[in-house]
Amino acid sequence: MTEDVLIPFTFPEPHAKLGGLMALSDDGLDLEYQTRSFFSVRERSRKIPFHQIQDLRVRLVRPGWFRRKLVVIEISTRSLQPLRGMPGTLREKLWLWTQQENLDRARCLEQVTMLKLIE
Repeated sequence: MTEDVLIPFTFPEPHAKLGGLMALSDDGLDLEYQTRSFFSVRERSRKIPFHQIQDLRVRLVRPGWFRRKLVVIEISTRSLQPLRGMPGTLREKLWLWTQQENLDRARCLEQVTMLKLIE
């Protein structure tokens, strides 16, 4: 992953201790992430091609009164296939959490992705 836009992320509960990196490539989003199975943590990678992405939204949220703000990246796909087996998914949607200092990179990712979807 040597792309310019590189965003560290975690998954929502109950997978919050797992996370990874998301990068923008020429033909889609590259995700490297961890999964847990019984006693081990495994690293996996997944590519979500632009033609499979229906929508990508970035929101700034505060999960509790006294907690720091977090950035939520919501990715909607055109089918269930690109997200099959990933933590943090519900049907065709994937939610990723990142820290507030990554907001500018997340907004850049959102804008570039939306431009690619228009093409």
